[in-house]
Amino acid sequence: MSKVINIKLPEGIETFKGLSKVNENLDELFKKFYLTNKNGLKVTGFDVGSEWYQVLIGMNDEYKWFVIAIGIALSSVKLRKEWYESEVARLTKKALKKNEKDEKALEDQVIEEKIKAEVEQQITKVESLVVGRKKK
Repeated sequence: MSKVINIKLPEGIETFKGLSKVNENLDELFKKFYLTNKNGLKVTGFDVGSEWYQVLIGMNDEYKWFVIAIGIALSSVKLRKEWYESEVARLTKKALKKNEKDEKALEDQVIEEKIKAEVEQQITKVESLVVGRKKK
């Protein structure tokens, strides 16, 4: 029993060379499942007005294995994307925390310098008062 699958073309194909590369990749993928024109693989059409191929797979068992493998591949791509997004979020959070620590350290340094300057100013005032008293 034959089954038809629809394959969406990737976005951003602007040249025949780009389309050719997609077709080469699809051909290699089908070959991994021993799906060729000789055993029932056939392009049956193109969805008009969109970017989909319609492909007929002539043997039911190969169709099932192909669909299962594609499902696994899509799941792994989804997991990889989710992991990547979570890793980006983790690294961003880590960078923000480091930045907050750096800002806090800088703020503490500025406050320390202000306190030191104020203390030195007060010491100078006290010294001038003490020196002024000794002269009297």
